[in-house]
Amino acid sequence: MKYSFKFWTIVIVEGLMVGKYAISFPFLALYMTQKKGFDMSVMGGYFSIVMLISSLSSTFGGSLSDYIGRRNVMFFSLLTRAVFIFLISFSIYLNLNPLWILIFNFLASVGGLGFHSVALAYISDVVSESERVKSYSILRVSTNAGWAIGPAVGGFIANTSYPLAFLVSAIVFFVAAFFVFFFAKDVALKRSDSALTLIKDGFGFKPIFGKRISREFKIILFYSFLMTGVMSQLVVPLSLYSKKYLGFSEKDIGFLFTLNGSIVILIQYFIGKMIKEEKIIKALSLSCLFYAAGYLLFGYSRLYIMAMFSIFIMTIGEVIFSPSLSTLVSRVSPENKRGNYIGIHSMISDFGRAFGVFAGTFLIDNFSYYIREISWWFVAVVSIISSYGFSTLKKYGKKSNESLDKSIKLSYPSSPV
Repeated sequence: MKYSFKFWTIVIVEGLMVGKYAISFPFLALYMTQKKGFDMSVMGGYFSIVMLISSLSSTFGGSLSDYIGRRNVMFFSLLTRAVFIFLISFSIYLNLNPLWILIFNFLASVGGLGFHSVALAYISDVVSESERVKSYSILRVSTNAGWAIGPAVGGFIANTSYPLAFLVSAIVFFVAAFFVFFFAKDVALKRSDSALTLIKDGFGFKPIFGKRISREFKIILFYSFLMTGVMSQLVVPLSLYSKKYLGFSEKDIGFLFTLNGSIVILIQYFIGKMIKEEKIIKALSLSCLFYAAGYLLFGYSRLYIMAMFSIFIMTIGEVIFSPSLSTLVSRVSPENKRGNYIGIHSMISDFGRAFGVFAGTFLIDNFSYYIREISWWFVAVVSIISSYGFSTLKKYGKKSNESLDKSIKLSYPSSPV
């Protein structure tokens, strides 16, 4: 399939955005702790709160895009971040009170309005359903490339000047914002509601507590929460366990992350092409088992080569799981509520990541002394349960998609009662 320029616009912008983020923000905590004397635990608490609150903006941003258009929300998101990141750079350069930096970072995160979830909804609008797995695979290659390049560039710049690192980051956001404005043209969607409906609908949150979300989508949300918790083990819990119990150096741990990102870049698109649209449920169920095997093997790694092999296994699970889940969520989302549905899913996934980091580190800190691999057994069990949970959705394959759409429309009417 020949993808439209609209699609490639979002792919490029996502790569720029992630690369920009990696240029500056991994070094924000270092600046605040090393240069401004903030306690590391205080900064950890601050970033956790920012992450949780900004995840709420994903639901609002996604729902807002259903009414005023995806392009408008994405443009505002990028422009808002550019402005506040520039103010962070300005604050560091003038050596202002560091509280201003924390305030501007908070506003940049919340004002982002869940750009990624809106971008996913936009891709669902401009790409046919049969091509979504491959499309989301291409998007993941772009984001991983940005994440791979960003820290290297950011480390070099931050070593010279912290204000310059944030200034470069702000400029990239400005460029991405205007790239979206001029090239990401919205697709005309059927909208029977007015913008005032957004207010009546609780700014996108009312469906979570009401009965408008279908049973199938609630199942997807629950197991997405569990699996994003599993996926979050790759960073903090894995690093902590590697250092404390496996004796790996920081260089060794860093290479494991590099290996993960490199595998995604190399094989994500080809794996995406292999996943047939009507086999998404089987793909999701299988990917959970790859995660279970990979993490459990990592827990028992005595040699570094064994740890590398376990990373390879769990990364196979990742390249299958992520585009398949994004495709499933877009499939079960009513067209005129797609932004709202994807925003809700993004918020629940963020909660899952926060839960996963907490659970993983808690088990390692408090129980691995007695049973060293206990955290990885927990992760494996959760993955196996999730594999079964996704498999219960097997009747919602492509052939029965029409009936699924009907059930969703009944559970989430186009206009509120």
